[in-house]
Amino acid sequence: SIITTGQHATRYGAGYSDLALEQVRIGMRREDVHAILGEPLQQYSYMQSNECWRYSLPASRSGHYHNRSVSFSQDGRVINVYKGFYFD
Repeated sequence: SIITTGQHATRYGAGYSDLALEQVRIGMRREDVHAILGEPLQQYSYMQSNECWRYSLPASRSGHYHNRSVSFSQDGRVINVYKGFYFD
């Protein structure tokens, strides 16, 4: 789904909702997060061992969007839940 705020359109994963994101807690396993939020739009590694799942991406060329993501430690546990606005 796409949500537009002015010129800052955001594309969200098929099963994503802000209400569901609020259920994700530090220490949860990847499997639990997947069961709550569904398939992320993008997965990538950072800092050589941590992983991030993005549930939102920009839907316009502005690059500004409502960032919703979950970061995992090397052992697959949630270390950060991010809900904010990204300025490119």
